[in-house]
Amino acid sequence: GGVPGGAYNSAGAIVGDQPSSVNFLVWWDADPVRELLDSNRIDKYNPAGSDARLLTASGASSNNGTKSTPSLSGDILGDWREEVIWRASDNSHLRIYTTTIPATSRMYTLMHDPQYRVAIAWQNVAYNQPPHPSFFIGDGMASPPTPNIYLAQSGLTAPAPPAGLNATAGTAGTRMVSLVWQASDGATAYRVKRATVNGGPYTTIATGIADTSYIDTAVAPGQTYYYVVSAVGASMLESPDSNQAAASVPSGLQFTLQAESASFGGGSVFETTNGNFNGTGYVNFPASGGFLQFSNVNGGLGGLATVRFRYALGSSSSRSGVLIVNGVSQPITFNPTGGWSTWQLQTLTLNLNSGSTNIIRLESTGQDLANIDEMRLDVIADTTAPVVTAGQFWYETAPIRVSFTFSEDVSGSLSIATLLVSELGGSGGAYGATSYSYNAATNTATFTLPTPLPDGNYRARLAAAAVRDAAGNPMAADALVDFFVLGGDANRDRAVNQLDLDILTMNWQQSPRTFSQGDFSYDGRVDVRDLLILSSHWQSTLPSPTQAIRLPWRMRVPQRDGSAAILESYLL
Repeated sequence: GGVPGGAYNSAGAIVGDQPSSVNFLVWWDADPVRELLDSNRIDKYNPAGSDARLLTASGASSNNGTKSTPSLSGDILGDWREEVIWRASDNSHLRIYTTTIPATSRMYTLMHDPQYRVAIAWQNVAYNQPPHPSFFIGDGMASPPTPNIYLAQSGLTAPAPPAGLNATAGTAGTRMVSLVWQASDGATAYRVKRATVNGGPYTTIATGIADTSYIDTAVAPGQTYYYVVSAVGASMLESPDSNQAAASVPSGLQFTLQAESASFGGGSVFETTNGNFNGTGYVNFPASGGFLQFSNVNGGLGGLATVRFRYALGSSSSRSGVLIVNGVSQPITFNPTGGWSTWQLQTLTLNLNSGSTNIIRLESTGQDLANIDEMRLDVIADTTAPVVTAGQFWYETAPIRVSFTFSEDVSGSLSIATLLVSELGGSGGAYGATSYSYNAATNTATFTLPTPLPDGNYRARLAAAAVRDAAGNPMAADALVDFFVLGGDANRDRAVNQLDLDILTMNWQQSPRTFSQGDFSYDGRVDVRDLLILSSHWQSTLPSPTQAIRLPWRMRVPQRDGSAAILESYLL
């Protein structure tokens, strides 16, 4: 039960136990009664006590200290229930949380209500409180009013569909399809859609394409793909689809490794007794303990590869042993071929690493094995240059860092000396990294910079020739991250003024805190040292250089299947 007193109605009568929180409210579950929102939690109020937890946003944090308010709450995505935006606990991105509970009521999205739209605005420009519409939503509510809103897009037309779409697959050993089409009048961007069945249905694979060309690299060898393109105008209206264009991705490069050229032992021997073999002979296994190992096998780009063992088995029954691929064991069985000079192919699909780093090994474990003549592989040769998919300047906490995320593993080519940081304008000073780390799971290289850097505009550069993937392919262009440093500029607007002082004052004597909360000295606490830094930069400004400064923007968007997508772009 709750504390004495509980919750009261407007007539002064007790109607239930005291809620577990009295802070924000949010329409979250199926019914029109609002839920409790506090800190990073959403609860269902129970008048009899013991409110039910509906969501705990792990890894997300609220704002404003003990006020525990979200960054924003409101009907952002539509359907009248509300979303909640929280910051990630490490301040690296924003997260939008949305309910996955189907609604039992249907009404217009709340953004159709003018008062509600104003309420969303006041969260950003006035006092941070939950938004309310101009009509009652709750138990026993009347039918909601029809919005009196004029749609500004009435009468607008979509662009014409793009014409002349053409699809061309890359050469054998590459994974790509190149698309080109003619410009569409009124188009500001294009959407590329793909299917694996002639005529669709199509899935959108790229949006916001400004050019009239696109390269699809998420393709598989031996697969035919069908493409259409649509145009989007300034009104955001989309055209019908273009003509369909198809392309078949060539199968991978094939090569053969002879058994006699591999390593064998433990009783396994080289023979030429039985005919019809390829090469100079084959390998015969003992009943147990024998092995045949192919080392430094080229897996191309890595991933699934087709592996075929050419073998002969003249016995009347099958024989089983062990196949070991890069240390991972699995059983393998060879069926009779009808004679020791009759050779067949045993076909397997194996997951290989990229480059010449794979070990494929056969072992006999008590049943003998077939005679092995050769191993044939069908893989994709890696001729694709690595690219940087994201770059970011991490200024919030010490040490300050610059990170680059790559399309594939380039760790073997990087070192602390790979990065060069130069000042754009000013003294033109140059700086190197003090340390370096690589996250193999995300292919992200992070370089630690001297803390603090002098005020100024900077460019971090990785030279294209210095960054190579496992196959030795260099980047096609230098990787750049532009950023600026200005002590005391908490809100990162290139000026130190009253706004920054307000931020410092709000976080005075609090910890842990970050740069954007007033910790300019990078000691985790906002105190007199940070005030001295701000005062020494008071009214300072840092003009943008002639080159564009790229500031990263990221958003984590939960998906219906429980996963999450990270949206990332750059503000110029």
